Amino acid sequence: MKLALIAGRGDLPALVAQACDAAPVVCGYDGIAVEGLSVDLTYRLETLGTLLLELGTRGVTHVCFAGGLDRPALDPSKLDAETAPLVPMFMLALGQGDDGALRVVVELFEKTGFTVQGAHEIAPDLLAEGGVYGDLWPDAQMRADAEVAAEHILAMSPRDTGQACVAGAGKILAMEDARGTDAMLEG
Repeated sequence: MKLALIAGRGDLPALVAQACDAAPVVCGYDGIAVEGLSVDLTYRLETLGTLLLELGTRGVTHVCFAGGLDRPALDPSKLDAETAPLVPMFMLALGQGDDGALRVVVELFEKTGFTVQGAHEIAPDLLAEGGVYGDLWPDAQMRADAEVAAEHILAMSPRDTGQACVAGAGKILAMEDARGTDAMLEG
């Protein structure tokens, strides 16, 4: 197995790379700093077709997406010949929520012949185990608020409008939207 790590922002890409038996081919998005790793290949949405070919040429068989990346805008003037046929798929992806867009990209890699692995498959020690991580145990109200939040997340998940919410006093106080989790928590 030869792995390509499609790396975004944050600590996760370096943590996944550390868990690998062999150094992965690190792919960084143009303009995004990859922390703690040297980038082997830089790409843009407009050159994704060329990236797929280059990964194949390098013998890559598996791909892992790790780290944050804002949804890029497609600049038609920067399209290369290998990527131009993929534009209809990109337009579909860019019109969907974050989860839908990621699914389209994963499907593209899989259709190209790569096996897509989750970061948790490569670095299972990064997953949290069950239990309480703080010094204080949640009281009855906190547990009830957690249930309200879990029900809300379950209901909103099919709409792919966000993946987090804040609950308190038995009701939803804030919901994540396209602005992201940090904006939800600041609001």
